[in-house]
Amino acid sequence: MRPPRCLSALCLAALAAPAIAAGSQPRGARPVRQAEAAQPRFNFGDITLTGFARLTGRINDKVTAEGPNTRVDAVDAKTGARARITADQIIATMKNRQVERIDAVGSVEFQGQRPAVDRKGLQKLEGSGTRGTYYKLEGRLVLEGPVKFYAEQPPASGAGRQSVQGTAAQAVYDEKKLLLVLSGNVHAKVLDTENLGPEGSDVVSDVVEIDMSTSPYTFRLRSSGGDSQVRVRPKTKEE
Repeated sequence: MRPPRCLSALCLAALAAPAIAAGSQPRGARPVRQAEAAQPRFNFGDITLTGFARLTGRINDKVTAEGPNTRVDAVDAKTGARARITADQIIATMKNRQVERIDAVGSVEFQGQRPAVDRKGLQKLEGSGTRGTYYKLEGRLVLEGPVKFYAEQPPASGAGRQSVQGTAAQAVYDEKKLLLVLSGNVHAKVLDTENLGPEGSDVVSDVVEIDMSTSPYTFRLRSSGGDSQVRVRPKTKEE
């Protein structure tokens, strides 16, 4: 009886495997190194999940990824914006074959960047909290605290750097409006190498809105009864 013909590269590889395992390598060939364990990876709609220890769910509905190094990456092909969320647990929910929202629980970290509008360079936003929700179709991120945040962008002139960092109870970021709203005992430090001294300026308030579409950033402060404080340290001629 004639042996069956191999119709694919997979079949050929299967036939060749025993010979390699037996040590019958071509003379002069490099030794075959043991393959490293593949990193877990799962594409779910237009996002990619990696680093998880366990993943469960249903295709075109919802998946749950768990593990201390669980990450989800999303890229917007239209704007060039990139976002990464790392957490102990990530739940991604799909609607009409698009990921609608991403819920993250436990040691949540967010990293996002996009090309700056009307200037060279990148606008960056980083944040951390105990839990968070990324409403992907809306382009809105909500982080629950205590929250640490950091935002950075190049000034319109292209020289130097503008940034703001600090802490709050909650942070809400609107990607489309480039608006960051911080609430709950907000403490922020603003650095602007073009207009401020090296120590920067301090902001304390119940609610702080930061318009990241302008250069420099535009701030709006709201207070429910306590005093809002802004300490500005302008740049001197010597600086």
